[in-house]
Amino acid sequence: MNRRDLGNRSATRRGRTVGTPVFLISSIIILSAVVLVITARRPSGQGFILTTGNSGEIATTDSIPHTTTTLKLIPVHIDGAIDKPGVYFVPEETLLFELVRTAGGFTRDAEQSGFNLAMLLTAHMKIYVPSKGEALNQNPVQRQEDTRTADKIIDLNRATREDLESLPGVGPATAEAIVSFRDANGPFKSVEDLMRIPGIKEGKFARLKDRLVITSP
Repeated sequence: MNRRDLGNRSATRRGRTVGTPVFLISSIIILSAVVLVITARRPSGQGFILTTGNSGEIATTDSIPHTTTTLKLIPVHIDGAIDKPGVYFVPEETLLFELVRTAGGFTRDAEQSGFNLAMLLTAHMKIYVPSKGEALNQNPVQRQEDTRTADKIIDLNRATREDLESLPGVGPATAEAIVSFRDANGPFKSVEDLMRIPGIKEGKFARLKDRLVITSP
């Protein structure tokens, strides 16, 4: 073997020795770059909610406050010609028609015409639904303030319109008729004079007389 052949073999071994580390280093660099790209694209794990409004914003769950709404219930009594009479606890701002529906609805013979079904209910209110043709001895709608004055005696010669409306079966129109009659004819001389007013017959007078008194003007 001559000197040239020995030189060529030495050069080949040196090339292989030098080339192998370079390949390994390049492979490590490429692999590291791939890992960095995958890590950068991985989701952070934070939840999010897509809003449906016009803004098109994305709100993370961390930015949405968690609130607890306390629903206040009030007691209301419904009685009379109703399918399931009783005391019900209903949310504030409940309307009368919602209470009627909860209580099973009116019976077939219920007299509904005197009620405002859109009326807002208040705590401790009593609703009495009469049957058709029934003579009422109480206001069909009684609030807590009304029950406190349910037995108040009314002086016909000194009563205001508001006093008269506290009587069972006396609404604004009847109270106005009583005051107008008194102004036109002078003081009442007896409680029976009340039947001289149009619309007040013996049936209604019978419900009122125990709550009325006459004093000298």
